Amino acid sequence: MLSISVVNSKGGVGKTTIAASLAVHAAKEDGCNRRVAIVDLDPQKSLVEWWKRRGRPEGRPGHPTILDGVDGAFEAVDRAEHSGLYDIVFLDGPPAFLTTMEEMIAAADFTLIPVKPSIVDLLATEDAVVLARDSATGYAVVFNDIAANEKAAEKARSILFNNHIPICETEIQHRAAHVTAMNMGKSAAEVKIDKGAKSAAENVSALWDELKPLILKAARLRAKRKAVAHD
Repeated sequence: MLSISVVNSKGGVGKTTIAASLAVHAAKEDGCNRRVAIVDLDPQKSLVEWWKRRGRPEGRPGHPTILDGVDGAFEAVDRAEHSGLYDIVFLDGPPAFLTTMEEMIAAADFTLIPVKPSIVDLLATEDAVVLARDSATGYAVVFNDIAANEKAAEKARSILFNNHIPICETEIQHRAAHVTAMNMGKSAAEVKIDKGAKSAAENVSALWDELKPLILKAARLRAKRKAVAHD
């Protein structure tokens, strides 16, 4: 089983939207009906509410399932793994709760850090990046909510690159389809409102294709470290 935490100490960067979008895509990818769980560790429970709007698709093929009633990231990952019911678990957490964020990073195979491409946002994201960098797990930053022809993204990418911070090549563009879909309990790939929905879905698909080998590599390294620790 693979586990991915989506974190940032700053609010409003699109953590829940990215977690939901990736979970849906991973569950439906190539018709494989992958068993995907999502965990909402944010007290606001935005991801849970999204799942309820989705129609509570408990156990339905091609749909993520909420893993509820857990007290923390370690318990969530442990329960999901030992249940044998899931192939992938995505964890979404709150901003500002550094203890929760630190646990989410430590508990998962891989950490994804969504960030908006402004200097203010980069500075506010520093806690998440430092915790991820200091962890023994893989991580990467993904630029989210990028406007067309936005020059700030190039400068932000340069700053992260110069600080040796892993950055996804894929950028999630600003699309109304993401907001519309979340309000409906869906992902952008599941709504047909305009051409923007198709572009939004393609962004998510490209991001997942980029992340898969990174997550698998991080999971293998984590498994090796666990094995050595138990010897």
